[in-house]
Amino acid sequence: MALTLAQWRRLLAGIQIQIYEGSRCNLLSLFRLADESESQILSYYEMGSVLVARDRDFVVGMAHIVEDADVFEIVSLAVILERRGEGIGRQLVEEAVTYCCGSWFAPDHGKQTTSSFT
Repeated sequence: MALTLAQWRRLLAGIQIQIYEGSRCNLLSLFRLADESESQILSYYEMGSVLVARDRDFVVGMAHIVEDADVFEIVSLAVILERRGEGIGRQLVEEAVTYCCGSWFAPDHGKQTTSSFT
């Protein structure tokens, strides 16, 4: 499988975007960067999926995606202060779109996978 230009750039920059499988408690500092209300964070942080940006073993950013009524929403997006301005947030949004499109057209989602556009 060929890599996209964005994937090549991330490889060269050392940034990898992946679905986070660990305890969301470990990401609370990033959630706090995106939302100031602790009660709000605790009400939604376990929902949906989280993509993280990693530089080696260190998480430097995250995008939190929630699906509701067949609509995907990035409800939180954060990059640590020291890494802002490097395009990591943009990379997370690009990967979130790719992830949502893949989820939308997944066979178990119940949506048509063929386009009706001519």
